Amino acid sequence: MRASYLFSELLKQFRVRGGMSQQQLGERVGVHRNTISAWERGDALPKTKGMVMDLANALYLEEQDTDDLLKASLWAAGGHHRDSFHPSILWNLPFQRNPFFTGREQILNRIHEMLKGNKTIALVQPPALHGLGGIGKTQTVVEYAFRHYEEYQAILWASAASVSDLLVH
Repeated sequence: MRASYLFSELLKQFRVRGGMSQQQLGERVGVHRNTISAWERGDALPKTKGMVMDLANALYLEEQDTDDLLKASLWAAGGHHRDSFHPSILWNLPFQRNPFFTGREQILNRIHEMLKGNKTIALVQPPALHGLGGIGKTQTVVEYAFRHYEEYQAILWASAASVSDLLVH
């Protein structure tokens, strides 16, 4: 189930999976490749359900993939964001899901154990990922949030350079 992917992410995944360039897809549905590029960047959406169906047909999508693409286009067209997937969740994650994220399963499982374990004691020291810049800490946390959002009432992002930046005065 890809319900947590944006229309732009799904479109690109399906196009790449089908081995098609943006130019080829554009020609199949009668739009310029720049239009496909804008849709994949999330800068614009197809204007009609018919165009989304044309994309699905051009990509030879099966029924479930077509449904996922249609739902994603409707959520985005309605001005909704990722919190639309689950109406009761509060969501302010300022990042899109990386459709090419791979690996890090051990870290993701460890985070899940720490946050969702059957502990009866209060979490005194919250878990934190740390390390050199550029090693994938943010992408790992973003992936965790998308994989497990239905298990939480809120997904909140707080940006801070130090612990004191997070303290409420």
